[in-house]
Amino acid sequence: MTQLNKINSSPHTTKSLSVQVSLIGHSFLVKNAVLNTVLFSHSTTFDTIVSPDEALIALIKTFSEYPELKDNFDSIFVLHQNDLMTVVPHTLFEETEAANYLKFNTKILPTDFVAFDTISTQQFVVVYVPYVNINNYFFETYGSFQYNHFSTLAIKVAMESANFKENTTVCLDIAKDTFYCTVIEKGKLLLHNVYSYKTNEDFIYYVLFCFEQLQLDPNITPVTLSGSIIKEDSLYTLLYKYIRHISFVTIPDQNNTSNKRNSFYLLNKATL
Repeated sequence: MTQLNKINSSPHTTKSLSVQVSLIGHSFLVKNAVLNTVLFSHSTTFDTIVSPDEALIALIKTFSEYPELKDNFDSIFVLHQNDLMTVVPHTLFEETEAANYLKFNTKILPTDFVAFDTISTQQFVVVYVPYVNINNYFFETYGSFQYNHFSTLAIKVAMESANFKENTTVCLDIAKDTFYCTVIEKGKLLLHNVYSYKTNEDFIYYVLFCFEQLQLDPNITPVTLSGSIIKEDSLYTLLYKYIRHISFVTIPDQNNTSNKRNSFYLLNKATL
């Protein structure tokens, strides 16, 4: 499945490129970095989970098909989206032990390269395994670029939202077969995790499990949705059966966001 959008722009604009890569698809966003306006967007979802090598082949194919991705960019930002991650309090983090933190909740290989992002405002570190082959491709193609884990951006955006500073809010960013759950209480991070699901029932089980573990009331605690979900989806219908207060993220210049998939919401925030 491919989603594409193109907007005409001046040849003199300062451009930024944001890319989200995973084993279930990839997304691109080209923006005017000065005006913060979208110039081009493209998203592809694979039918099945692929290997990192297959993901790179698909990425290269997309680059060959769209000349908008071969332009000169003033900044390039890559987000790695996978479940090979964990969040560690900064006070407990030791760089030399980075791989050991991941071993508590995910399986990694001795040859895996482990990276980490520091969220200084909240004193957390996101430890993760990036797709090294994809990073190498971007370096060979563009030279220097910045990369982070998807969780790093999801946490930062949730923490910085004014709506989440007074009450407890659950933020769900939903993709095919996976979703990220971030829980904020009065501006403080309570939980962040990524869950894989095969059925709608799997999805609601993990959501309600988070509510139970944090002793949150599903009749009171609001949930904010982003990603690939709309009100017409069966996933939303099931979620609303158990959660009473659900809203969709607000995207500037986009009306009636509850009826449009907000797949580019977090990627749009990458260069802010």
